Amino acid sequence: MESQTRKTAPDGYNTLNPYITVKDVPALIEFLQGAFGGIIKEQIEQPDGKIEHAEVRVGDSLLMIGPGKVDALIQGHEKSRSAAFYLFVPDVDSAYARAMACGAHAWESPRYTFWGDRVAAVTDSNGNAWWIATRKETLDTGELQARADMHWQGSHESGKPQASADTNVASPAPNYRMVNPYVSVGDSSGFVGFVERVFGGTLVRQIRQPDGQLQHAEIAVGNSILMVGPPEVDALAQMEAHHRPASFYVFVSNVDATYDQCIACGAAPAEAPAQRFFGDRVAEVTDPWGNHWWIASRQEALEPAELQERAYEQWQAHSPAVRQRVTRGEVLDFLRSHRYGVQASVNARGLPQAALVGFVVTDKMELFFDTFSSTRKARNVAQIPHIAFVVGGQEADERTVQYEGTVDSPAGAELEALKDAYFALHPDALRRSRLPGIRYYRVKPRWVRYTNFNAAPAQIVAFEGAALDSGQNEPGASSGPHYTHAKGPWAPTVLHEPDFNAFAKSAPEEPKSALGAE
Repeated sequence: MESQTRKTAPDGYNTLNPYITVKDVPALIEFLQGAFGGIIKEQIEQPDGKIEHAEVRVGDSLLMIGPGKVDALIQGHEKSRSAAFYLFVPDVDSAYARAMACGAHAWESPRYTFWGDRVAAVTDSNGNAWWIATRKETLDTGELQARADMHWQGSHESGKPQASADTNVASPAPNYRMVNPYVSVGDSSGFVGFVERVFGGTLVRQIRQPDGQLQHAEIAVGNSILMVGPPEVDALAQMEAHHRPASFYVFVSNVDATYDQCIACGAAPAEAPAQRFFGDRVAEVTDPWGNHWWIASRQEALEPAELQERAYEQWQAHSPAVRQRVTRGEVLDFLRSHRYGVQASVNARGLPQAALVGFVVTDKMELFFDTFSSTRKARNVAQIPHIAFVVGGQEADERTVQYEGTVDSPAGAELEALKDAYFALHPDALRRSRLPGIRYYRVKPRWVRYTNFNAAPAQIVAFEGAALDSGQNEPGASSGPHYTHAKGPWAPTVLHEPDFNAFAKSAPEEPKSALGAE
């Protein structure tokens, strides 16, 4: 097949761009900046401010980064797909020291290797493996294999640089990028053949074991180098999985033809070719070794502001059907599924002060709690009768309510009814009621926002004004006595789109897409 990758990458990109999906995107960006001088080229944020997609330039290389849900083929509980890289630097020792200072875990301290590089290895906090290397010798194929053979035979001389080694060898060497992705697969030869047939790859360097099995290969794909080896090369790969799958964003001249060729060569389809909001025509496949390939061709060059605006539009296009089903009554039920929340008040000097309090919720979405007159919150609300709460946010449940309201002190029959409900939910409060200095407070809501990051896209619904006063009898509102509290876990009856992500999934392509119109 004629190469589909020649001269197809937009300016600032390489033909093959690693896509790293991690649990903590900001931490990886910070590591790349501190350890390797990374520069943020592009960043797209979700409506809640979390990073949806980032592109970080490291030398002449570009790394794409996103949260675990970007890779729709990752199991939801994993949330990440750690990657491996071979990074060329002018001075491996100083780069290793910087990486360690930025929180990396030492895997291997700097040493000379038989293949002509001085190499160290670390893992970052997200589990990505980094071989940090400085090239000390330029070896032809014959000499490289001879060194490898000496290495298999246990010769200690194989890892020592020759006396004539050129200490001024360029690092990275010609035709290499600063960051070169490393894939560990159980069938290295089969994977190399797949890349050659589909992406026009060219094998430029290899090392074979004494039994003839491929130990290491380097494939040129357009202007990029992809390194390949068996699982035992990557000591951090899960041996039972036989490989460390990787993700790539590869630019080609014809997305549809390359996609078809991938399928013909055994890849599993993930997404058919379609125009995406960020200006690329993209298809997605998983190769027989579990690696995920975004196959792309740039159709539009977008400025950062326009790209972010389109991202928000994409979120809005998918989220109304989810959001509109979250009712005031369901938010009320969510509040009632909790007994405690974190409250914040402001003292006379304008400084915020927080505490954990128990509460009960009325059908009017009012919160009722007790405290002693000597506490900071009692003094604060006496001077500034405004308070805020956060409820929820438990482990493995990313649902919260942010609540802001005005505080008063009920009296008479109203107070007694509230106390009865409060004591029923918090029996220890009955004992406190007999102690001197106890005070009772009611919070009337001014603004309430429910957020559900379990759903994708996230559900973010705000209630204020008339929306807080209405809905007493709406579908989903709690029934029964005025202060009934939910007894079991709460789950909203809303439309759910697991793993939605603008970069990983798209709606079926319309015949006359606005993005695809000429």
